[in-house]
Amino acid sequence: MTGAERHGGCGPLSGAFAAELLEDAPCGIAVSDPAGRLTYVNATLSAWTGRHAAEIETIGGLFTKAGQIFYDTHMEPMLLLQGYVREISCHLRGPNGPCPVVVSAVARHDEAGAIVRCDYTLFDARERHGYESALRHAQREAEDLAAIVRNASNAILRVGEDGHVLSWNRGACTLFEEDEKSGIGKRIEDLVALQDRSSWHAEGRLQLSKGPQEELLFEARDQHETDLEISLTLAMSEPGSGTARDTVVTLRDISERKNVERHLIDLAREMNSRVSTMLDMVTGIARQSLPPEIAGEFISRISVLARTHDMLSSNRWTRVDLHSILNFALSEAGGPERFRFSGPAVSVSPQQATCLSVALNELVSNALQHGALSRPSGRVDIEYDLATGEHLCIRWSERGGPVVVAPTRAGFGARMLETVLARDCDAKVDFDFQPEGFRCRMRLPLESGI
Repeated sequence: MTGAERHGGCGPLSGAFAAELLEDAPCGIAVSDPAGRLTYVNATLSAWTGRHAAEIETIGGLFTKAGQIFYDTHMEPMLLLQGYVREISCHLRGPNGPCPVVVSAVARHDEAGAIVRCDYTLFDARERHGYESALRHAQREAEDLAAIVRNASNAILRVGEDGHVLSWNRGACTLFEEDEKSGIGKRIEDLVALQDRSSWHAEGRLQLSKGPQEELLFEARDQHETDLEISLTLAMSEPGSGTARDTVVTLRDISERKNVERHLIDLAREMNSRVSTMLDMVTGIARQSLPPEIAGEFISRISVLARTHDMLSSNRWTRVDLHSILNFALSEAGGPERFRFSGPAVSVSPQQATCLSVALNELVSNALQHGALSRPSGRVDIEYDLATGEHLCIRWSERGGPVVVAPTRAGFGARMLETVLARDCDAKVDFDFQPEGFRCRMRLPLESGI
């Protein structure tokens, strides 16, 4: 089969076939004379520039200002000297702004060796430009991360699947007091030898395959016989070209942090002891100074504060279960036969715990002296729930006591109840003096956090 037959009867790459091939090629094609004046621009290149072939006079006119300068100073001299240029990156002047292209060109000569024309091919480099930009960005991020790891104060080691150190940073050199190369190739379990977990690295890799590993804390001693407390964490590195994944071991000297924590614990213990001592002194002074009928109530209130303080101290001043507070009131009221409560599991903040303890103590004291608990058959029921999940509602109900008569004025306990809860807990308190039994309703926002 001849070339003419292959191309529908036309000569090989000539006539209509050649014109269509050049015009519709997926790359830009241009031809210029030796002086750089364009004699041909295909449809693809014309579309990229947004101009007709007749509107573009010279090959340099295709490019942006920087591209024109580069053509005049580099591309044209190279064509004249060596007869070609290959894969030069520059930008076309396009209708929507600069368009990145890769340019190759070849000079055509006559029999005497003189240049008769130059043929140019231009390939759209927008995707390539995007890939290169993303690659440069990723490279910068990798370099930044490498700099962070390299200069981190923590010891960071890259460990192979076989447990040997592949690399480590300056922090590791400082911690192990060795130079950058001496630790490479050593077994990590020899460098960090844990008495009770000699295979901690292998066990850690196995644990990481199932989920996050917990932080390991251990004590060590450096070459200067200084005791250290070290935190160790493991993480799997990103997979490379192979299937094996290395481990990243991070060691942190937390000796100073632990010393500060112990100091804070000692301070808190000392403060709690002094608060307890102070409350005991106030109780003793009240017992010696106040009349018996007043001292009893006052000492009861101080005892509630002391008991709540002890509970919060033992709980490290975090949230406490409401049941613990209600159990205090239950013991004061005479046991579960006379004092019952029901509701979901709810935890309250230390501030709310203190306020509720004081409030319940006032209610129990009033019930014992004047209300349902002053009679053998009397009892108190407490129900509580969460309204819309944001407010704690507590309902106090008495029954079986003497007939209730609404007071003409609020007593000290009622005033303190309303004042303390409203001021310190943003609570709303309602009293209901029903003849068959006193009722109280407390509604307070459930605080988040500790």
